[in-house]
Amino acid sequence: MNQSEKEIEEEQFKKEFEERVEKRKAWLMEQLKSCGKFLDVSANKLDDLDALTIALYLHECQIELTLFHIATNSITDRGFIDMLTGLQWHDKLKEIYIGNNQISEIGVQGFIEISSSFKQLKILSMSSCSIDDNTFIQLCYALPELKNLQQLQVPANNISDFGLICFSTLLATNCLPNLTVLHFGNNPLTSKSLVPLFQALKKNKTIKILYLNDIGMDLQTIKQMAICLKKNKYLEELNLGNTGFSNAAAQILWPNLKYLKTLRLWNNHLTDKAIFEFINVLEKEELRLSYLGLQDNEIEEVDLIEDLNGLLKQNELIDQLTEQIENDVEEENEKKQISKMIELNKFEEIEEKLEELDKLSTQQVQDEEEINELQGILKTKKDAQEQC
Repeated sequence: MNQSEKEIEEEQFKKEFEERVEKRKAWLMEQLKSCGKFLDVSANKLDDLDALTIALYLHECQIELTLFHIATNSITDRGFIDMLTGLQWHDKLKEIYIGNNQISEIGVQGFIEISSSFKQLKILSMSSCSIDDNTFIQLCYALPELKNLQQLQVPANNISDFGLICFSTLLATNCLPNLTVLHFGNNPLTSKSLVPLFQALKKNKTIKILYLNDIGMDLQTIKQMAICLKKNKYLEELNLGNTGFSNAAAQILWPNLKYLKTLRLWNNHLTDKAIFEFINVLEKEELRLSYLGLQDNEIEEVDLIEDLNGLLKQNELIDQLTEQIENDVEEENEKKQISKMIELNKFEEIEEKLEELDKLSTQQVQDEEEINELQGILKTKKDAQEQC
């Protein structure tokens, strides 16, 4: 192949590549336009060239976006930062999912710089973003400005003890008043930070769902967790899958599961002994637990699992009945309040009518006085004319 043929081939390749890029850009732009307020292009094999198209759309888009999902693609920091220049103007966003891309702490820091724009944000998900302690601590400083944040998901990052301790101070000081879901799974955390976390959660009244899966936990951590669960009335679901949870840990935790409703313990080291002990606890103690996830443990007796599930089902039915009674009481209270409001309105209407009648009566008296006065004047004039 001579030089001329090579140049022609390269030119042809370049032309075909540009055509493919333009087709991809046109396809993605149509996808984005069809999203409306809910921009969701997750799991579409998008790269940084696609990120430029998204950035252009974010600048041109006149719709107020409420959802931004780009998770599970191949976007790097470069493409993500391009998008941030347009994303910051969409301040009505309620959900942001950027996880499982090739975004690192550089891209996350770029997001942190504009995060104060998203005052209405409810869900922030940044899984597998290579977030280290320094970056996460920067995020912790920014989080209190997101007053409406309800879910924070940062699993599979590089957040260690320093980062979690910093976050625990936010919980202890109630700086995140609406946060209900917290996902720290698969981070390199130890008892140095997990113990302060559980201490902060003792009095916390907002967190309902907590993920701590894929984190190794020793018995010291389990003891602090047990103390927390015994006192915390608001945590409903806890995920401890693949944490090395053993029979010894179960012996500590079982009697303290007073308020928890769902406990996930998949892929651990529990045996029949732990299940038998938990059945005894369920029969003796008043627990609210209605689901216990035990997949991939070392349990052999199927009958034990059936007995356990039967007791948990009873708790579920009791919980449903209690909830129904509470709803009925609440509904009855609402009806009473409405009835009182109607009565008050009636009293107000009666008072208004009495005031109107009083005004009419006063006016009538005034009219009679005027008539008597006029009649007196007429009589005086008539008497004067007769005398003449």
